[in-house]
Parts: sequence; C-alpha cells; structure tokens
Amino acid sequence: MNDIFPGTDLTFKQRTLSNSFHCIGKGYHTGISVGMTVQPADANTGYVFQRRDVYSSNNEILARWYMAHDSNLNLTLVNSMGVQLKSVEHLLAALYGCGIDNAYISLDGPEIPALDGSCAPFVELIRQVGSVEQSSPRKAIVLTEAVRAVDGESWAKILPSTVPSMDVEIELKSKAIGFQSYKGTFTQKNFENELAPARIYGFAEQLALLKDIGMGLGGSVDNSVLVSGNRLLNPEGFRFPNECARHKALDATACLSLSGARVIGHYFSGNAGHRLNTALMHALMSQTHSYRMMDLCDAVDFVARPVVKRKKVELRLV
Repeated sequence: MNDIFPGTDLTFKQRTLSNSFHCIGKGYHTGISVGMTVQPADANTGYVFQRRDVYSSNNEILARWYMAHDSNLNLTLVNSMGVQLKSVEHLLAALYGCGIDNAYISLDGPEIPALDGSCAPFVELIRQVGSVEQSSPRKAIVLTEAVRAVDGESWAKILPSTVPSMDVEIELKSKAIGFQSYKGTFTQKNFENELAPARIYGFAEQLALLKDIGMGLGGSVDNSVLVSGNRLLNPEGFRFPNECARHKALDATACLSLSGARVIGHYFSGNAGHRLNTALMHALMSQTHSYRMMDLCDAVDFVARPVVKRKKVELRLV
C-alpha cells in the first residue's frame, strides 16, 4: 500500500517539528507584544499552548473544539480554569496545513502574534525548521453524513467526501470585495501556496469602533486588508483577487484542526465566521453518528464504500 492518502499529500504517520522556532509580534486585538516559541511534541499530543505569563499550575490549553470560546472576532481558546488565548487561528492553520500534528507552544502574553495578518510567516518558520515523522499513525475523522450550522443567512456545512476539500463563498456590499469564492482540494501544497498568504480583512470603520472598546488595538494596514466603503486602503492591493475568500478558508482550516484529527470531508460555507465554524465543529463532534474515527490508513478503504444517505444534522444559532 502507498503510504499517502489518495488524492492528497497526507502520509499515514504523525509528524512534529524537527526543531523549535521563535517569533515576536503584537497581537491584533490586544496590541500587546508577545514572544512565542513553538516546539516539537510527542506523538498524540496535539497542539498544546502554555501561557508563561499566567502563574498557575493550570496555564496550559489544549486546542480542541470544546475549548473554543463563542466569538466572531477571532478564535479564542479557554481552559477549565478560565485561562484564555486569543487569535490562535493563523498558527493552528499553519501547523495543520503544513502537516504538523503535534506541537507545544509557549508564549508570554494573551494573544498569538499577528505578524503580517496571514499565516505565511508561520509557514516559512515551519519550513525553516522542517518536520520529522513519528511512529504513531495519523487519526482521521471520516464524514458519514452531512453536518450543517446556520446563523441567519450565513451557513457552514461539512459533507462526506473521498478527499478533504473546501468550497468557500463570501458576499459583501462593498464593491472593493463584493462576491468572492475559493474552491480546492486540501493538500499541504495548496494550503501553502493558495491559503497561507491570505490576510485577515475588515472595514476601517469597524476597526475604529473595535478600538473604542479595547479590541483591534494592534490592527492596521500592516497586518490586515482594510476597506473603507468601496475603497481598498492597502497601497499594495490584494495579494489575490479572491484574497478575502481564501482567508475564510484559512480560518476554517484552523477550526477543522480542533477535531484533533485529519478531517476527510468537504467543507462548504457562505459568509461563515469564527463563531459559525466553531458551532459547526461542536455539531460535528457531538454527533458521533455523523463520522467515524479511525487511523488514516484505514480510511482509504472506508471512503471507497458507498455512502448511506441519512438525514443531515443541522444546528441553528440563536
């Protein structure tokens, strides 16, 4: 048997970093300068964050769906003692997208550094240190029925598929953004080239309001795509014509990583944000009849079987 899952570049064994890397940068929402070190971790560890600035025996946070806080501004994790960490989405997406299954992340502040507003800097740091195969098999979550989350006119769903793939649509009134879409098979190569460089985006008017309430304090055109009305404020323009849709796919990647496994399914969304993607993961993981957990190598034969159609699982946010 080939040791790569068909249609992807996913190998069957877990991987971690070959060495540690370090970076310093300010958080997008707090504006606080944070130093962060990302280290190799043992097989089956997943992604574990440690807040070095919190002097408590319970200053670690495991990146899992049940640790995700209900927020649409960023992906925030909160442990059982209330210790939280903001804006984990870009680092999680980079690790998951680059095929890293296990990492230990320590930092001295409440938020992951924003850097340039994308996860391309994290991808480059991962490339520089490299990765190593571990002895344990990768786990896979294979969708057996559709799961959907709805919030007003916004929605996100994940469907059975033979390969992991994404289909993202957004539509905003601003002519600077308008309708954008992204569609592709989820592979490491596609992630690094097509999704990682896409920056967070928003409206200058909304950013000003956020700063008035103590959020978005580190946000600027240096680490985000900013639009005012129908005008793009970044002098360099978009990195891609559909950069905003690609960033939505990047954010969705981070939420999928909270499953703790490689998700074999087709993610499809319309105007979905962090809150809706988190709700989708809660709907999926709490409905164990909607998926099968298995070693990734065993998923090869499983996805080749005919899918038995069942009633879809749907969660509506109030």
